[in-house]
Amino acid sequence: EWALRNKIKDFFDIGANGVCHAIFPEKGFVRPGFTVIMGDSHTCTHGAFGAFAAGVGTTDLEVGILKGVCAFKEPKTIGAATIVSGLFSMVALGIVYAMSLLLGFLRDFNAITYFFDLRGLGLLLLLIIPHEILHALCYPKKSTVNIYIIAKYLSGCAWSSTPISKKRFIIMSLFPYFVLSIAPLIFLMVVPHNELILQTLIGLASYSALSCGGDFLNAFNALTQMPNNSMEILSKVNSYWYLK
Repeated sequence: EWALRNKIKDFFDIGANGVCHAIFPEKGFVRPGFTVIMGDSHTCTHGAFGAFAAGVGTTDLEVGILKGVCAFKEPKTIGAATIVSGLFSMVALGIVYAMSLLLGFLRDFNAITYFFDLRGLGLLLLLIIPHEILHALCYPKKSTVNIYIIAKYLSGCAWSSTPISKKRFIIMSLFPYFVLSIAPLIFLMVVPHNELILQTLIGLASYSALSCGGDFLNAFNALTQMPNNSMEILSKVNSYWYLK
């Protein structure tokens, strides 16, 4: 009666439908990337569907129903991911300088100090939007892609709820690196240039490489964790995979 009076359409009465943790995924209420809270310790089983799910107390549940929010502590693994991402940034930068040395664009590693100043920091910030646009271009046609800035980490994010294959996800992750870091070096190989163009393009390649640590980490995780027949879906900065 209460459900009818309040016009609640999705009402599943006791004894007539089944266990809630089976019903919700079947009805499409739980999907990869969703955040799910319930007053039940078995709520975490929805993690099997690529959702973040946790059982909470009555107070948190009440706030979640009324306000649509719930407070969680930031997991320590985020800090670990940031450190690993920084290491991958050094790998990406090392590839750029190794290629530059082999191709004769740099005489020694002391030359890298030319590019690290306030102008370079400004370039790094300006690259955020083009970097994310390149990610967005890798999604299938007619996908709705959201691009936004994460001021806390001085970075950006391009995400869509459109599922993509493992191969496309890896390509999407590394595409900005190839366009903004490797392509400038190829350009220098085939096009005559002066010292100003040389320094500008190697500076571009260097700062772009520094911003690709997270992309390298995503590609590495996809290669080592995702089965070949799996699909990936993003929920802002979080990514989830599931089998077809």
